[in-house]
Amino acid sequence: MRALVRFNDVSLQIGRTLAWILLALMTFIVLYQVFFRYVLNDAPSWSEAASRALMVWMTFLVAPTAYRWGAYVSIDMAVHSLPFRTRTLLALFINIVALFLIVILFWLSLDFVDRGFTRRAAGLPATFLGLPIKAAWTRVPMPIGFVMMALVSIELILRDVFRIRGPEETEETAPMPDFMRMD
Repeated sequence: MRALVRFNDVSLQIGRTLAWILLALMTFIVLYQVFFRYVLNDAPSWSEAASRALMVWMTFLVAPTAYRWGAYVSIDMAVHSLPFRTRTLLALFINIVALFLIVILFWLSLDFVDRGFTRRAAGLPATFLGLPIKAAWTRVPMPIGFVMMALVSIELILRDVFRIRGPEETEETAPMPDFMRMD
């Protein structure tokens, strides 16, 4: 369990760091597009597709962190009124179902990426530095994100099992940063 938690800590930190870099790059590309479109009246044809591809990368690099922190949209008024063990069993069930869906989505994303190697990326130049730009490169973050989410799901399932078996004061998931807290 500790090895998985450490691995997730490191891989999710790398994902968040890469997402910040991609966000900065996407912002630069959008500002570049706005400048060329409205100041020079000559909009680049590739900038919108490039910023969309970067957004997909960012989403799949940060989604596992959001899942681990519980930073997704949920309605949990009734859940908080349940007894500890019932609440934990419900969380365990939800995390098992989530893992099942993540595995299915992972296998589907592999086929989606594979089909992308036969197509050129729409809206992007045909080559970059002499290398062909295939649609698959905009789809690669999907299986990466699903693998990271599956590892987080396994961690959450193990935590729920340990909570059910042990005292209520068990270790929580990685703490959510203060800027994300709503309380």
